[in-house]
Amino acid sequence: MGLLPVSNHQALIRDCYPTKILTTTPISELKPDSNALSKLCFYSQGRPKKLPKVAQAILERAERDARTSSGAKPRAQLAVTVDIVRGLVSECRAELHCFAEQALKVAELALGRKEAGQRDPVLEARGAALFHAVSVFSSASVALDNALIKQYFRCLSMISSMAQLGSKEATSRWIALSALDGAVASELLYAAASDYEGQIRLIVPALFYNCIDLPVPELRKHFDESSTDTSSPSSLGLVAARKSSPITVPEATPTASTLASKAVRSLRTTVRLSHGVQLSTKLSATSDWLDRHAKGALWAQEDLVEWIGSSGVAATAVQYRAGVVTWWVDQVSDINSVSPTQKKHETLVDVLSSILRGPTSLVGLGIGTVLAQLTALLVRRVPLGDNDPLSPKLLDAISGLASHVYYYDQLNDVVADLIETIRVVKSGGGPSASFSDKDRSRALRKLVSALRGVLAEAQESESDVVTAAPMSKSNSASPSTKSVNGTTGASMSRPPLPQGEGTIRGNGVLLGNGQGIRSKKETNGAEVMKVVAQPGRRNRVSADVFKDSFFLLSEKDPVLRLDYQKALLLFVESELDVGASGEDGGDEDAWKDSSRFFDELHAAVYDSATAFTAAPVEGRPDSPVILRTPPRPRTKSSASKKSRSRQSSYASMRRSTSPVGVQSASTACDYYFLKKIVEAAQSRGSSIAVVSGVQMLLALERDVNQFVSANDNSDGADVRVQACREIVASGLVTISKKWAAPDMERLAQSALDAQSPSVLPSSPVYPDSQFATDICLVPPPVNETAIVDTLTSSQKLQAASGLDRSTLAASLSVPWNNETARIPAHKQDIYRRADPTRSVTNLSTIRVNRTPDRAGSVRAPSLADLQTSLGRPGSVHTSATPSIASTHGTVSTYNTGRRTAKTAASQVLAGLSSSGSRNSSRLSVVGRTGSGRIVMAAKDAAHNAARYITA
Repeated sequence: MGLLPVSNHQALIRDCYPTKILTTTPISELKPDSNALSKLCFYSQGRPKKLPKVAQAILERAERDARTSSGAKPRAQLAVTVDIVRGLVSECRAELHCFAEQALKVAELALGRKEAGQRDPVLEARGAALFHAVSVFSSASVALDNALIKQYFRCLSMISSMAQLGSKEATSRWIALSALDGAVASELLYAAASDYEGQIRLIVPALFYNCIDLPVPELRKHFDESSTDTSSPSSLGLVAARKSSPITVPEATPTASTLASKAVRSLRTTVRLSHGVQLSTKLSATSDWLDRHAKGALWAQEDLVEWIGSSGVAATAVQYRAGVVTWWVDQVSDINSVSPTQKKHETLVDVLSSILRGPTSLVGLGIGTVLAQLTALLVRRVPLGDNDPLSPKLLDAISGLASHVYYYDQLNDVVADLIETIRVVKSGGGPSASFSDKDRSRALRKLVSALRGVLAEAQESESDVVTAAPMSKSNSASPSTKSVNGTTGASMSRPPLPQGEGTIRGNGVLLGNGQGIRSKKETNGAEVMKVVAQPGRRNRVSADVFKDSFFLLSEKDPVLRLDYQKALLLFVESELDVGASGEDGGDEDAWKDSSRFFDELHAAVYDSATAFTAAPVEGRPDSPVILRTPPRPRTKSSASKKSRSRQSSYASMRRSTSPVGVQSASTACDYYFLKKIVEAAQSRGSSIAVVSGVQMLLALERDVNQFVSANDNSDGADVRVQACREIVASGLVTISKKWAAPDMERLAQSALDAQSPSVLPSSPVYPDSQFATDICLVPPPVNETAIVDTLTSSQKLQAASGLDRSTLAASLSVPWNNETARIPAHKQDIYRRADPTRSVTNLSTIRVNRTPDRAGSVRAPSLADLQTSLGRPGSVHTSATPSIASTHGTVSTYNTGRRTAKTAASQVLAGLSSSGSRNSSRLSVVGRTGSGRIVMAAKDAAHNAARYITA
């Protein structure tokens, strides 16, 4: 009896099965005949059109074996069938789209089969291996086949469910996690046409489920190990180069640590291969799973959620990290500002704080945007009261913005934004528009706490910061600079890049490894570059920025004043860059900032120190009397200059929000910190601070003495008078020690000893701190003339300031009051009687002594004068008086305009020449100073202007 004829592919498939399957043979040892399988693969490769028929025939055989619920032979044949399909998938990967759907159906049959109601790990392992092969070898084009994708989702759902079985099914969970290794390295997950969200919502729960049973320290260990695992793919690569390893049943039952290790490796692979939008989707899927699992109980495990967040950021490619952090910031900012705090909300803020403080570089993160969202939430939650559990965590997250520095002015920008937010809240803008006075004061206290936290964090992280800074090719080889206060300036040398980080453009996009990248936009002809700079290098917070917050010293809320005084003391002690002065020149802008800072600082200290509660104001028994000194008379020219000068931001805010009589009486804590602030300012070794500080201290001594004479033993004022005197004496002692003036130190120390015992507390803890009961009513022997004479004899101070003794004495003897001290133009009178050829750094604030009778009306020519002299309106906005050669009106003819311009230029030149030729023997001294260089440069410009006009 003859055999029925069969087709070639049917015969080749039949030959792949063992000829005899014994019931005693372990199923794990049953494999297809290798020679027959090679022939089948060769046949299929040569005839791609036959692949669907071959796959369909194998699928029908697998379905027949799977329907047989009992018996060893059908089970064994199904196992062999799965291996045959896996061999075809591996060898015919280029044509996988022709039979991928049938292959996945075979994998589903193996994954779902049970033996006597029990799970069959052997068949599950073979089905998982087949799924792994299909996932790895599939290309993006396969994602366009809807039927195939539906089948893929069915298999993926089965594997995800297997990975979340109970602890008794550890083997099946291990097999499922092995299959997911292929799913997370498949183009079917990351292709543009694929359903990333649908797949990741099946993958993420399966992976995190196998991590939650392990302690967080072990999870961190597995994560670190996965970073060095070369088997984890860093990219998909070509299909021909991909590999799919077989999955076998482990001999021993996998432990929780083993399962977590596989899950962590797959999580890291998922993050590394996903791009920005996909990473946000993955994070959303993670958050949804945390909400669902155990009814959100996992949010209470802060260390676990923090590990999820920080490890996700660390595994993300550099160019996408900012987007990941932004997702966490958005989750925090979406917290309802008026609802009670949930544990999830607290954990979200903790996670964000740990990410910002973590070791992972976040180059490209929008620091200003993050700060704005956090401060907005902080202010919105103010109505919840002081016991809001989220506020301390938000403050910690805000201070974390200073733990790493990614560009030189980052900390300066953070402080500037915080101060601007404080000013907005103070004026009733933004979310605080509907706040009561109590809530507004509470909001200000929280923002000041954030400011203090940023400054403190910056000091603690000084040696650990990582900076991304602009570099210029023209000065890339210049050495690092060092400022006068001992802080390391921004180095312009090109530092090496961290291993594997690459070059980063200004927007934080990774461009590849290298020393730098030329920007398409160039400034001043220099090729601007962005590189990752060396640790510990950043610019200091500008004094000009921080002085905008001085109005907080005169706030009515004593707790707010105390919080701000602590922040101000920290800034003066650790952050303030005192700039450079004297004959070494220095940075002119830094000099101006320091000068204005100390002027306004001492004026603000004076205001706060002289807030006495002695008598009611306008029928208000609880209002204080603020000690005021009348402003000194001004000439017509000086008054005109003041009207044209830009008023300081502190004075403007003070006038608009803190009128006289609003600040409550200064407390013991106020005087304690005012004393510390004065001492800290004078301890920085700035000659700029000495002139302003001595003037203020001597004026304070005079004014409190006058107040005592006019108000004998006023209630609450006597103890504050002695506190002011202690501030004066301790400040003078600090100055004498810093500038090596022993005679002055003896005078100041005797004045301080005469006020013993001190009325100030030794370690104030508000609100329990009180003034001492013993008060010294005898005025201390402070001799102003002796103080000035002994201080000006200091050679150290003369060398630092670049002024001789007579000039210093004239500067220190100028009358001072708290109003004119805030006007930059007041320094003109300080140096009016100084030798014009001596070094004075800030030329723009000094009058030029052309002749004695015009000393009060002629000033130093400015760039606006030179522009006006050329017949063009000045483009530089300045607070100076009108040009000495002002050309008002319209020039009628070209020749008239040239003659007028020539005359004006000659007048400018004459003014410049008179300032330098007053004493020709000292011209060389002027030339070495910053002021001399400016004068000589201006003279050259005027010469050239006159020659050009004549020509």
